[in-house]
Amino acid sequence: MKTFKMMPVAVALVASFAAAQSTEDVQKQLARQEAELKRINAELTELKANGAMTAADAALETEVNRLSERLAAATTVKSGANQITFAGEFRSRFEMSSDFVASGWARQNHNLARVAMHYDFSKDITAAIALQNTWVTGTEPGTGSNDNVDAYEAWVEMRNFFTNGLTLKHGRQEFVKGTEFQFGNQSFEDGLVWDGHRLDWSNESFGITGFLFNETGNLTTVDVYTSGIYGTIKSIKDMTIDAYWINRDDSGSHFSTDTIGARAGGAMSNVDFNLEVAFQDNNLTDDPMALEANVGYMFSKDNKFHAHAQYALLEDGYQAPAMDLGADRYGYALTLFSAGAGANAVFNLESISLGLSFDPSAHWSLSAKAFFNDQDVSLPGADDSYTEIDVSADYRYSDNLTLTVGLGFVMPGDDAVEDAFLGYLQARLTF
Repeated sequence: MKTFKMMPVAVALVASFAAAQSTEDVQKQLARQEAELKRINAELTELKANGAMTAADAALETEVNRLSERLAAATTVKSGANQITFAGEFRSRFEMSSDFVASGWARQNHNLARVAMHYDFSKDITAAIALQNTWVTGTEPGTGSNDNVDAYEAWVEMRNFFTNGLTLKHGRQEFVKGTEFQFGNQSFEDGLVWDGHRLDWSNESFGITGFLFNETGNLTTVDVYTSGIYGTIKSIKDMTIDAYWINRDDSGSHFSTDTIGARAGGAMSNVDFNLEVAFQDNNLTDDPMALEANVGYMFSKDNKFHAHAQYALLEDGYQAPAMDLGADRYGYALTLFSAGAGANAVFNLESISLGLSFDPSAHWSLSAKAFFNDQDVSLPGADDSYTEIDVSADYRYSDNLTLTVGLGFVMPGDDAVEDAFLGYLQARLTF
């Protein structure tokens, strides 16, 4: 009878050991297993003393001895990380566009796969590494395959660094601030990361970040450094105020840019707003400025029925390589035809847009925008001014998977130029 009682226990010990997750869980499991093995050993010793040991009991004793050895070894294993968290993303997007000279359709498939591991070594030390592969196929100009696995992120973060509230983050990392007008992660494209260091200090009322980054291949292949200070006031109810100074220096080509700017944004009742102004001093053009203003109104919080208007001005020569254009900041045409941001993101753009968005159900989000743009970054064969109507629909198939379709219709101001159509279908899985 004792053999039947102990055999499931031995199996349960192995199963419970395999199911343990964190270091704390493992330690608790080990303590319970040690106590259970002691009890089983006591029963086996009693069987031996009474001369009631059977062949099955002897086999069980051998297995218990093996488990004891494994337990003893396990208690001496030390893990450098208290908890390991896995995350990732897979995104596949099919894009199609007609140009402005009726020369046919361009098509491409844009794919991204990313997996990340975060390690918590203690309550104040975290490290992470993210590997990414992107590959593009199709007929769109410039399309090619970049089928290589690269280190997208690799950093270590030290919190309460010498004093409470001070955090040092060192290594390859994303850097996102405000509405991503100056610094975004360009998630609609392949992502944007920096090599370098950032030092943050914050409390409930104020936060400040100092940074020194070397630009990675996402932006440029030359030796360019970006440094600066970015501060945020959080003590005003329903509003945040940012102020920043940014220096971008290319010692090789003797190019330097200093940007000073400020942003105020927030939400009061059903109204949300954002205003950002930046002035730039560079040695290539007259000192340009940039402005972006947004105002929105939430008619219903139940279905998120929201209307908004935006005005943006980026004067000739304004440099914004880390801006996140996304799919619809200034319209699909600017994003898809100019390949996102880049070393010289936008020149001499004036944009006015109006939009509506709402969620007809828990799974669906719909939006529509009208853009009235005037720019000197010429679209293929197009006049500088054009009107664009964009519509998009998101279907949240699950908490992890979202399907998106986006359509854009571009109507140039020059009647002799053909209208253009742009669209994409995307599946995005996160975990």
